[in-house]
This record gives sequence, C-alpha cells and structure tokens, in this order.
Amino acid sequence: FDRIEAVSRIPDRIGLLEHLDVAGVEREAALHTRITVQEEQRSSEDQFLILQPSLDQSWWKLWGGLDGSTGTIVDQTLTETADSLPVLPDGTRGSSS
Repeated sequence: FDRIEAVSRIPDRIGLLEHLDVAGVEREAALHTRITVQEEQRSSEDQFLILQPSLDQSWWKLWGGLDGSTGTIVDQTLTETADSLPVLPDGTRGSSS
C-alpha cells in the first residue's frame, strides 16, 4: 500500500520505478512534491525551538519544530561538535544512546 500511495504521487514515471523499493519510490515522490509559497511561509513562521534546563541544570529538555533547512543546520552542528563536548565527571562521554 505504501508503494502504491507513493507511486500515485508521480504518475508520469510509474513504469520507471519498478526497480525501487518503497523507500526509493517515496524518495522519488518527495523530489516531485511542489510546495506553494504559502506553505513555505507557514513552515518558516511556525518553527520554534525550546531549551529548558532543570533547576540544577543537570538535565535539559529540547523540543520544537524546524523547517528542513534549519533542522539540517541544527543536526549538522550537533553532529560535528559532539566530539568536542566535555566528558562526564567519570571520564566517559555517556552511553551511546
């Protein structure tokens, strides 16, 4: 069903997608998605990011919603700086999860 739904979003290429799995078809469908100016503006206006520390700042909550470009920047920044973060008092960087 997922494959049929994704293929239905790109009817001009149905015969050319038989070699792709569901993820591949969904990726191709995403490439053909048109975003209106209003949808893009709403996406930009609706983004928010909240950082909330606990009282002793031993725990932080992070939540929000970002558009694709901003989310990519945040993800890349956190990934690239992860190795430069300080180690924990016990000398480790914590669990991998």
